[in-house]
Amino acid sequence: MPAQVLCGLWGVNFLQKSWHLKESTATTGTSVTTAVAGVSMLLSGSFATRVRADEHKQWRAMFCLAVVGGLASALLSAGGLLAGSGGGRSTFLAFTGLCCIGLSQGGISIAWGVADRHNAHTQHHALLNGIINTTSIGMDAVTSLLFGTFLDLNWGGAVDEDGSRVYSARAYSSAFLMMPALYALSCVVCVKDMRVGLSCSRASSSSSPFLPEPGQPRESSSSMSC
Repeated sequence: MPAQVLCGLWGVNFLQKSWHLKESTATTGTSVTTAVAGVSMLLSGSFATRVRADEHKQWRAMFCLAVVGGLASALLSAGGLLAGSGGGRSTFLAFTGLCCIGLSQGGISIAWGVADRHNAHTQHHALLNGIINTTSIGMDAVTSLLFGTFLDLNWGGAVDEDGSRVYSARAYSSAFLMMPALYALSCVVCVKDMRVGLSCSRASSSSSPFLPEPGQPRESSSSMSC
């Protein structure tokens, strides 16, 4: 989700304005974020496959990745505010934050695995997966819209020679502060679902797992209470 905001409409402008990076450097930063996100999602998907039977471990991994993303987005926001105020700035710190945000996107692959496992026994398995995918894409659109809205709220009234709005470094950094908030919400969801999943596991400890490993027979739907 944050990777789409950074690598799509607002990333290059944000890095140029808030961190005072050159356009070529800012573009490289967004490309690095995309590359790290791709590798992270691949590795996280492999991890989710290996620990498929341990859903609690998967939720813990998603929580850790959300914490990493939240801290990284807070670093980018705070560092940008300091740079916008005339303080020091660091390309290394900016790229570190971007890489960590890319890394946090691996949680998407793990979430897909958990959702697929829960929906595998349902009659509308493919439909539910399609809804999840649509929601994920919709969130990308919503976050970009929110970022633009926050930019407008922090607009200082400056315009260029063509009459287009010019946003300050502080406006970009203030808008980006929504990212730590969204990551914090993700952490809350992870903790909540971890507790629910653990309760379900304890309740069904005397019976077979929610979904058996490949090659083993499945339980009837009446035993799937969680």
